[in-house]
Amino acid sequence: MKKRVTLRVINKEIRAMGYRNVELVRGNGYYYWFGGIAGRFHESGVYGSPFLGSMTLRQWVDDFRRRVSGIG
Repeated sequence: MKKRVTLRVINKEIRAMGYRNVELVRGNGYYYWFGGIAGRFHESGVYGSPFLGSMTLRQWVDDFRRRVSGIG
């Protein structure tokens, strides 16, 4: 059965990758990465995704990975 995408599930996956101080949080009409290495992201907001279910867990994790790899 496919896991329901929730903040808890996404943040658990990010922590499992070794990023213990980062979390995805809800803003006003969008989500953004907060804490730890996310403070070094060029842009932390995830715009165009007003609902967690608009992206799969894999897409959320890939978004985070892209942002980490974009840090020089």
